Amino acid sequence: MWQSAPVSPPADESGLISAQLIDLGSAQLIGAEPSQPNFYPLGLRSPELLLRAGLGYEADIWAMGHLAFELLTGQTLFQVTERYNPLSSQMEVDLPDILAQMMEISGDSFSTGSGAAIKKTALDWSNFFDIEDSHLIHLVRP
Repeated sequence: MWQSAPVSPPADESGLISAQLIDLGSAQLIGAEPSQPNFYPLGLRSPELLLRAGLGYEADIWAMGHLAFELLTGQTLFQVTERYNPLSSQMEVDLPDILAQMMEISGDSFSTGSGAAIKKTALDWSNFFDIEDSHLIHLVRP
């Protein structure tokens, strides 16, 4: 029978990495209205946040999983491309592309499973998915 045992600290601590997590004043209360619109870095935002389905513990779990991936691999999970829009003088991001990457990596179509719950409260669902919820679309707003 196998029994777990505590791991002894390494004799040589020169290879250890020290890390600290801080929120820089961006912490939000679960269930409360967000005090600022973009409190998560874009690359760490969950599908719920991208589709404006509300802030909950799911967003924190998503961000922690993403951070764990980055710490373990040294790579980002999703490629976020920003481009400058000269008409609005602002940086813009291709949200449908990020959602497509999420669907590809997770295997979730967002129309079943966890996505079905997101759809019920997502304010931007129809901006990204067709009527059958089977295809990701991009509607250009006037």
